[in-house]
Amino acid sequence: MVKIEKLVYGLYPRSERLRIKIGRWERKRDTFDSLLEEISREKKEHYALNIERNRIDHFTDPLSNWNDIYRPIVLASDGMTLGPLRRYRETNTFYRLPEIRGKLKLKEDLPIDLPLDGTMELPMYQDPGLGDYFAFLPSPISFNRMSDHGSYETDEIIDGIVGIYNSILEKLGLDRILLYEATGYQEGDTLSSIENLLQGRKVILVSTGAISESVFRGLRYEFQSVVVPDPSSFGLSASHSRVAGIGLSNAFSTSLSSEEKAADTAIRLSERHGVSRCIVTHNDYMDFLPRGIADRKLMALSGEA
Repeated sequence: MVKIEKLVYGLYPRSERLRIKIGRWERKRDTFDSLLEEISREKKEHYALNIERNRIDHFTDPLSNWNDIYRPIVLASDGMTLGPLRRYRETNTFYRLPEIRGKLKLKEDLPIDLPLDGTMELPMYQDPGLGDYFAFLPSPISFNRMSDHGSYETDEIIDGIVGIYNSILEKLGLDRILLYEATGYQEGDTLSSIENLLQGRKVILVSTGAISESVFRGLRYEFQSVVVPDPSSFGLSASHSRVAGIGLSNAFSTSLSSEEKAADTAIRLSERHGVSRCIVTHNDYMDFLPRGIADRKLMALSGEA
């Protein structure tokens, strides 16, 4: 018998009330403390409630005040700055280009549990104390690919980002992390370049793009789960995970059909590959959807729609 486990990760759609609150703060008509209070309320009264109600097994912070997934790490670090806006993949959203301009390291005496520069809270530190919580971090491989390198080499940048992540995790005593791979993998990419993040930790890797056997070459540690983007890659997840994982819920469609079929598809794939546990999640984070649709997708994924 296959046990299906559900995962929700990454940016979650903001409510209209929160959008209005952010707009008022940006126009200097409200205080930053008031904005943070609203973010905290939404996380506790909406997101955490959804996690419990829909029996979500694994989850990350909803990141409801992130402008993009890289900006908080840039602001927390020496050696890089925020550059111009760039389109985020093939979507209608944008991110600030990280510009690498020096040796990468976490800032000294950084108040990692407090707002940074009055612009946003740092990510991943909002564990509501329920379920199997994971700290969300953009993968160093995607981080490198979506940055302006300046004069620095790929290996140097990835090593620096891994060092920053290790510093954050060690300061907070976190041992469960979700690495989000925004770009998929290209020829020459190898997960052994980030394996220092795996040792002694429970790590879920979510890949939203291409993945192949070659990226695992030389890797000494096993992932808790490698979440692959399509059924054709499921065998890789089964081979390189303690718990196989697949993104079946369509984060770019308002239809609920993919969620309603997810469990059956995951069971069929798991039985074919001889695995007894399978993590099912969305194929990207759900910030591209209206809040109401995202909520309904969580319900459909839980089988309660």
